[in-house]
Amino acid sequence: MRQSNSEKKSNPHGSATGCTAGVRDFHGRRRRFRRARIHGRVTLSGRRYEHPRPLKANQPAEFAIPLRSHDHVFLKGHRIMVQVQSTWFPLIDRNPQKFVPNIYAAKAVDYVIATQRIYTSRTRPSHIVLPIVK
Repeated sequence: MRQSNSEKKSNPHGSATGCTAGVRDFHGRRRRFRRARIHGRVTLSGRRYEHPRPLKANQPAEFAIPLRSHDHVFLKGHRIMVQVQSTWFPLIDRNPQKFVPNIYAAKAVDYVIATQRIYTSRTRPSHIVLPIVK
């Protein structure tokens, strides 16, 4: 088994965001075969939940989302679809999209609408790395 990664250059509107990514085999039915998430609040702090820090609003941030080892063969003619979201509520905890010390203690006023910009330019490329098995 090999690991694939999704790297996203994002421009969060607020001071906190989450990043969830899913990879699907898009052919007729969209079959999801891998998904993962990371809180933006810990991306800048070395992924340590003990010292979360706010993101800088409207500044590009890089998210490297490990999609873990998984075997999948894309058949000829199939396409890959990558989905990126800021939350998977109600499957996983809600994300206020605003930096608070503890997201589980967030109040109603802490929840704001998120605007995400995904970069795909030469200077700020977003990409997915998939192993090729011959």
